[in-house]
Amino acid sequence: MIESDLNAISIDARDKESHTADWGCRAAPHYRGTRISLKQWRMFNAVIDFGSYAEAAERMHVSQSSISHALAKLQEQLGLPLLILRGRKAQLTEEGTLLLERSRDLMHRAADIEALADSLRHGCGQEIRIALAADYPVESLRGALESVATGRARCRLSVREATPEQLRRVLDEDTVEFAIGTEPVPGFLSRELPGIEYLAVAGPHHPMLRLDHPLELDELEEQCQVVLAGKASTAWPEFSGGRPAQQPGCWQVDSLEQAIAALRHGLAYAWLPRHRLQGCLDAQQLRQLPLGSAASRTVPVYLIHGRRAAAGSFAMRFADTLCACRTPIRPYVPQRTPARAAGGRID
Repeated sequence: MIESDLNAISIDARDKESHTADWGCRAAPHYRGTRISLKQWRMFNAVIDFGSYAEAAERMHVSQSSISHALAKLQEQLGLPLLILRGRKAQLTEEGTLLLERSRDLMHRAADIEALADSLRHGCGQEIRIALAADYPVESLRGALESVATGRARCRLSVREATPEQLRRVLDEDTVEFAIGTEPVPGFLSRELPGIEYLAVAGPHHPMLRLDHPLELDELEEQCQVVLAGKASTAWPEFSGGRPAQQPGCWQVDSLEQAIAALRHGLAYAWLPRHRLQGCLDAQQLRQLPLGSAASRTVPVYLIHGRRAAAGSFAMRFADTLCACRTPIRPYVPQRTPARAAGGRID
């Protein structure tokens, strides 16, 4: 589960095609009956998770003999030993260890189908979950969603900010469809997105802007730099000038807004994304440092596929649309929020 203290953004759009539509990318399912029921796999998982037949029976509110019978039947039907009893403890065999991981995935998929059905019943539609570990603009995500989703059934895009470490964790835990970060994650399909351009900027009265010669990058090492907490040393270390954020010469802040406020007061410089700064640059509240060709750097960005993103699904169509857009990221322009009527909602 994604950490609850992360900043969450939810975006709604309307699916232009029925959820039952055949996208033409998925093989037809096998209709031959399976020998094992979900209930048996659930009991198998419970025994492992709670350590014994007795504890699993108590947690599942069934008798211990029901657990024993179900798992004996499971192993008989598979023709494989999955568990070895040592005293009251159940231990996995080598075959059981391999099948446990697959059965957990099966349980997650079954739960996902039921959750989607609940969402459809309440008129909410599908949800695409994305962990975001880079300054990628939500506006680009909204544009991709709107390109593939218009109509009556709602589709929801839930975006949660994450550090690179949290991003890897939610991918491993299989709780998101996609992640967006500044580097590929081993073991997961990664597709390149348009990079993010960063500018070296400072307030209009910073001493570096009054020099009578172009700046060199090594001169920045003598200046106070604003860095965002958790990012200078992980997502884009090249922007910390080789100095950890805890060392003198760096001022660590928690948000981009705090960084811009510090810069406007002429207290430091920073490397910040152009698409979030353009308004301040146009209003001359911030100015780009005279570093010549070194004043701008582009950081690569990747869309990383989680295991939940099935081929042919609406989520995959959204990902394909996002990756197909090769235009540079546009500066963010705030939109005026329409007045909300009493008791109403904005769609």
